[in-house]
Amino acid sequence: MDLESRKYNIIQELFKVKEESVIYTLEQVLKKEKIDSIDISEDLKKILDKGLTQIEERKTHSTEEVMSRVKDKFNLV
Repeated sequence: MDLESRKYNIIQELFKVKEESVIYTLEQVLKKEKIDSIDISEDLKKILDKGLTQIEERKTHSTEEVMSRVKDKFNLV
């Protein structure tokens, strides 16, 4: 089976998926593949992986909160 046929079969199977967790896992695999295919250092890959993990664990801050903290830290107006 050629690559295009395999992709088509995967798409057909994807339409049958009922569990959101399966879709989420596939999204993470595809994101990781994109990161791995970019020519970046291993250190940057580790940082990006850590950031994605923090997002998954909902350990994030709003833009407003980050901007407020930056302004406070650097005495910006």
